[in-house]
Amino acid sequence: MLPQPAHLGKGFMHTPHLVEQRVWSEPNIGIGVNSSEGKCLVEIVLEPSPASEAGMQVGDELLAIDGKPIQSLSPDRILDLLCGPENSPVRLTVQRRGNKKILEMKRRRLL
Repeated sequence: MLPQPAHLGKGFMHTPHLVEQRVWSEPNIGIGVNSSEGKCLVEIVLEPSPASEAGMQVGDELLAIDGKPIQSLSPDRILDLLCGPENSPVRLTVQRRGNKKILEMKRRRLL
């Protein structure tokens, strides 16, 4: 079964930066993000995926990838950092309703 969007954010119809070719061809964590006003928000969480299994939710604000702040990065660069070798670990710092959380997961192919 192919992963499906488990949760869709308000901006889903505006196509967040989730490039289909990359989602299906490269190991990743299974999210779509959108940046505006200096914030990077999760707009899609595929299920099943490493992100959904780690507890990531639509609306989470992505603050850092592997301890490195992402506020000054483009959405495409953020996606570059979210993709990587199969089973490689990634640690995301997110903010949800004012609370910071660290989510750890391993990248994998979603097919």
